Amino acid sequence: MKKYELSQYMKQPNRFRYNAGTKARNDTDTIYRKNGFTVIYLPHIERDKFFIWLVRRFFLGLSFLFRIDGKSEVHIQYPATGAIRWIIKILRFRGCKITLMVHDIEYERNYDVRRQKKELVILSLADEMIVHTPAMMNDLRLHGITPMIKILYLFDYLASSTNVYREPGFRSIVYAGNIKHIDKKGEFVYRWLSEEKWNIRTYLYGTSDILTIDNKIFSYEGVFEPDDISGIKGAWGVVWDGDLLTKCDGRNGNYLRFNSSHKISLYLACEKPVIVWTQSSLRDFIETNKIGFAVDSLLEIPERLAAIHEAEYEEYLENVRVISKKIRNGEFLSSCIR
Repeated sequence: MKKYELSQYMKQPNRFRYNAGTKARNDTDTIYRKNGFTVIYLPHIERDKFFIWLVRRFFLGLSFLFRIDGKSEVHIQYPATGAIRWIIKILRFRGCKITLMVHDIEYERNYDVRRQKKELVILSLADEMIVHTPAMMNDLRLHGITPMIKILYLFDYLASSTNVYREPGFRSIVYAGNIKHIDKKGEFVYRWLSEEKWNIRTYLYGTSDILTIDNKIFSYEGVFEPDDISGIKGAWGVVWDGDLLTKCDGRNGNYLRFNSSHKISLYLACEKPVIVWTQSSLRDFIETNKIGFAVDSLLEIPERLAAIHEAEYEEYLENVRVISKKIRNGEFLSSCIR
C-alpha cells in the first residue's frame, strides 16, 4: 500500500521567516517524509468569480483520480484547501484510507456556529483522525464524530541546532508570541507590563507594533527564526492568551481548553519547563509528567516559583529533557502514523 500526505501550499513563505505560522505544518511534512510518505502539495485556490472558482476546485479534485493510486493510505493536514471535501470523496471512491492530521478545529477556535456544520461534515468523512488532546477528542465525539481518533498530545518541534540557552538561575520566565495590538493577540502582555507588584525577570519574544518597556523586570528580545531556538532566554516558558492576567479569556483563551498550543512544544524543545492555565487541556499531561505546573492567574507565578528549590527545578529539567528529545526527533507524530 502506498502512503501519501497532502499538505497545503503556503503563499509568500518569507512572510513567516520570523513567525511560527507555518512551522508546525512544515515539520509535519518532514516527519511524514521520514516515515515513508510521499508529500503532495495542494495549491491555494484564489476566491474568484464563483463559476471560475468552482471549476478550479472541480479539476483539482478530479486530478487526484490520477495522482494517487487506489487503495492507498492518505493523510491530510487539516484545515486544508476549500476543495478538500471533494478530494476526500474522490479518494474514498478509489478505496483509499483517509486520515486527517488536525492542526485546528475552526469551530472550537472561532466560535463559528455557521461553519461548524460544514466542518463536522468534512471531519466525519475521515476513516481516522489525529487530534491534539483528549478534550478535543471528547468535544468531537459530543458532536457525533465517530472515526477512530489518536491523540498527539504535543506537536513536534524540529530545530536546526541541538544547542539550547541555559538561563542562570531558575526563577525567570519567557513568553513568545504575536503581541501586535492590530492582530488582537497577547493583549494581556500590555497589562502585565504595568503590573506594579510583578518582580520576576521576564523575557518577551515576538512581533510587536507598539511594545515599549521602561523597567528592568521585563526585557523585549525581539524576534527569532522558528528553526533556530538556541538563544531563547528564560528558565520557564509561559503559555497564556486573552486580555486578562487573572484568567485566559476570549476566543484565543478559550481555545486552550481544547488544543495543544504549539508554544508548549517550542518551550519544551528549548528544554524549559512550562507554566500553563489550570483549565488548559494539557494540564494533566504536564503535571503527570512533571514538566511544568498550572496556575489560575499569572499573578500566582511569583509565589509558586519562590516555593521551588533548585533541586526540584533540576528534576523538572530532567523530565523536560526526555520530552524535548522526542519532540526534536518527531516522535510524537511518528508514533501516531507508524
